[in-house]
Amino acid sequence: MGFLLLGIFALAVLLLLAQYLQRANPADLLRSLRQAGGWACIAIGAILSIAGRPTFGLPLLAIGFGLLGRHLPFLGGGFSWPGTRSTGQASRVRTAMLEMTLDHDSGEMDGEVIAGRFEGRRLSALALEELLVLYEEAERVGDQSTALLEAFLDRYHADWRAGAGRAAGDGEARGRPSGGAMTREEAYEVLGLAPVASEADIRRAHKVLMKRFHPDQGGSDYLAAKINQAKDTLLGRR
Repeated sequence: MGFLLLGIFALAVLLLLAQYLQRANPADLLRSLRQAGGWACIAIGAILSIAGRPTFGLPLLAIGFGLLGRHLPFLGGGFSWPGTRSTGQASRVRTAMLEMTLDHDSGEMDGEVIAGRFEGRRLSALALEELLVLYEEAERVGDQSTALLEAFLDRYHADWRAGAGRAAGDGEARGRPSGGAMTREEAYEVLGLAPVASEADIRRAHKVLMKRFHPDQGGSDYLAAKINQAKDTLLGRR
């Protein structure tokens, strides 16, 4: 009876895990896997070290601390291997129809549709045909939603323009941010920073984002311009 209950419990856990993996944002999933792996390494490393196997235990502890990074507050901001830095930061860019999230660590981007036919759904959960319908809807709205959606399509569906009968650069004019001023609150969101961020934090976040989302790295002119505008807004440049 005990083994039967254990089997039912294990099956329930697997079903819940399958549902989570199906719905999870890729960036959130990567972060969760990193944290789970970090805690597992720390637990196994601690057991081996206590059991008199520090040769194996200590390296596992170091790997675990490295994977968890800033998620260990008692380390005062995190532990990382030399030359690496896990920021745990995510930037957000909003338009009338979309809220896009840019993960600093993984370079992944995903978004939620906040208006229109697909409201409440994530871009990563939409098929290419649905994304193209969303694109046509965004064109009718006429704001920067098309530029943001183009950035996502270019990154995850590289040949979407051919399927939609569009040439490269069709949305380039829309890809430039509008001439309106960016608020400081929006600038902090774009860089994934809190209002208490220092100038060094601003420059560091800008550098990381430009490496991840520059057009040459699979980003877009629109995203690069928004990131630059956010830095200039917070550093008092025009």
